[in-house]
Amino acid sequence: MLGARMIYGYARVSADAQDLTKAAGCEKVFREKITGTTADRPQLQKLMKALAPGDVVITPAVDRLSRDASDLLVIARDMHRAGAGLRSIVLEPIVQYYPNGCSGASYRSP
Repeated sequence: MLGARMIYGYARVSADAQDLTKAAGCEKVFREKITGTTADRPQLQKLMKALAPGDVVITPAVDRLSRDASDLLVIARDMHRAGAGLRSIVLEPIVQYYPNGCSGASYRSP
């Protein structure tokens, strides 16, 4: 994202994840050792409060941000509302399910 005001990293549990976010150019990394299945994550809450328009949040993979899809959507929505962007370092499959039972997967790069 051009003109980013601040580049934050969010790494949950893994020291390797923190190294990845630092390598991606993050100016500040919020790190915690709490499971992604709980919404009560103090470092994530601090990150969300710090966000301003133009900021970017980089996470090693979306499952480092949340393991629950609905929680992940709420987090991404709140980042968007703050005017911040969200990037994942790892190439991950995006699986789509349709009402007719068909599914497909595509890959998005960071």
